[in-house]
Amino acid sequence: MSAGVTTEIHNRGLAPGSLAPIFQFSSHTSWITACKWHGKSWFHLLSGSYDGKVMLWDLRTAWPVAVIESHQDKVLCADWWKDDCVISGGADSKLCRSSEIYIR
Repeated sequence: MSAGVTTEIHNRGLAPGSLAPIFQFSSHTSWITACKWHGKSWFHLLSGSYDGKVMLWDLRTAWPVAVIESHQDKVLCADWWKDDCVISGGADSKLCRSSEIYIR
């Protein structure tokens, strides 16, 4: 998994000699600052970005399954909390918790 000074998230394959991404997500409009796998699901991850959004992804789909817009400025960090919540911190000096996120 890679993300950073880009608007895309790449999951590279483990096949020898292959650098082609298996998955590529590109719904953010600015740099990605956080990318975290869900603790109990192999299919779900979240990403945070300078675009002020936290996006929840299901690897079985090509689009975010949820977009959380709690910040008025850049999202600097984000993580899963207690399996059904997302917590994020931003340049707007806010710590935000989004609850009741259902992972199937």
